[in-house]
Amino acid sequence: MSESSENDILEKYKFGKYYKFITAIALSVILLILILILVYVAIPLTTQQVLIAIIGMVLLTALDAFKRCFEYPDLYQPTTIIYNRQDNREIQNNTVL
Repeated sequence: MSESSENDILEKYKFGKYYKFITAIALSVILLILILILVYVAIPLTTQQVLIAIIGMVLLTALDAFKRCFEYPDLYQPTTIIYNRQDNREIQNNTVL
């Protein structure tokens, strides 16, 4: 793999992480605004209940966005095992070649 293609892959990876982080921050700001509305604005009880449900969904989405921002993609990649025996067979991804 050439150095320029490695740099391109690294830049895409960095941009993806940056985009995920910005998304998580934006969801956190939305969550904060919804909580402030719930606390400071006098609204009917049924509307408060709906707002609490929406806050819960936005909270779960924000937490998932932060989790995706800080996870490493190579942890979920399939591993390739190469094993040479005396008869020179190779095993890749649990398949004997």
